[in-house]
Amino acid sequence: MTQIQTIVKVCMEKTNEYVKNCEIAYNQLEDNRKKCFGSTLYLDARIHQYCQKGMYLFTEGVNLYLNLKCMEAFYLLGKAAKQYELSNQIMRESEYGIFRGFFANDCFADIKHTAYMIRKLMGTVRECGDNIRHDTWYRFLCYKPEDRQIFTQLVLDNHMTDEELWNAMEKNKHELSVQEKYEN
Repeated sequence: MTQIQTIVKVCMEKTNEYVKNCEIAYNQLEDNRKKCFGSTLYLDARIHQYCQKGMYLFTEGVNLYLNLKCMEAFYLLGKAAKQYELSNQIMRESEYGIFRGFFANDCFADIKHTAYMIRKLMGTVRECGDNIRHDTWYRFLCYKPEDRQIFTQLVLDNHMTDEELWNAMEKNKHELSVQEKYEN
């Protein structure tokens, strides 16, 4: 993982600079040239930017999982999946005219499927890190600190799905020790 992270980090720095240059060029263009540039070179740069960040977050999440920091790993894997989903979204939003549906068969990189597979991995991480009732992380994120250890005989609410739990983490990320490092 360390080798992958090193390579991705170098690529991210170069790609971020390239995206900035593309954005400058994009903002100087007008009409069809702007549309064409925005749906080709600028789009390609942004796809790479999102996917590289997704890969970096993925490797960080796996490292945390291997160090048994499952809640933090779950959160970073969710952030990684979100990067791939954003990449897929900008591809689909760039389609127009005769190019509508162009990215529907994104089978080479299969960015949408990468996001899906990371989401599946999040479920495995949750199984390994949360308790058998799937309520430790939920209580940590959604209950006041003084209420986290109070248990009733009745079940008062439904279990959260992985996505609902990740959204609660995103909403309450100030509770997670890992969040500051990965905000941008």
